[in-house]
Amino acid sequence: MQHTAKTSRRSLSVALKTVLVCGSLVLFILGLNNVISNRLQSGLVSLIFRQYVNEMDAVIERQGEKQRTTLADNVRINSATLANAAASFLYNFDKNSLERMLTAYMATPGLLAVEVLDEEGGPFLAVWKDPEIQSKKRLPEGLSLDASLASENEAFVKEEKVGTVRIFFSDAALKAEMARAKAEAQATIAAFRATVDQKAANATLLQRGVLV
Repeated sequence: MQHTAKTSRRSLSVALKTVLVCGSLVLFILGLNNVISNRLQSGLVSLIFRQYVNEMDAVIERQGEKQRTTLADNVRINSATLANAAASFLYNFDKNSLERMLTAYMATPGLLAVEVLDEEGGPFLAVWKDPEIQSKKRLPEGLSLDASLASENEAFVKEEKVGTVRIFFSDAALKAEMARAKAEAQATIAAFRATVDQKAANATLLQRGVLV
């Protein structure tokens, strides 16, 4: 009888140990699965956000290219307009009146310099910002100008060519606006990412609490 009782107690002890070991193993596997799942989820979220940031940058770049094309068109229009306005001054060799007109025209946003040549292509007058408006017969050699944002038109009085007007614009304001748009987009995405990460962390803590 005593032998039977001892055998029963031993069997119960073994069963209890087996249950504890199996339970611990199950909890370990569930915890490991939770860790792996969270890491995979975090990696996927990071990938999605990186792709979104890249897409936003690409959209802003495309918009910037469109605006740069518009700027280049405006440069050509301004060049033609200024050449027509300067024609009579060139024809009459009225450098003072031409200088006053060009100095006032330098208030145009993005305009860096205007170079006026005579009918033979020689320097007649130049006006530029560096950063104040200045004027001389020709542009200074050290002045930084973007040839891709330059345009020139010949000036005529009736059928007679009296000179050439060349203008130079800058896309600095456009680049600054693009940089600002990118920074704002990245800040918004970063804030949203922080919210997502916080909610994921809270969910992980809740899962761990359930397991425990």
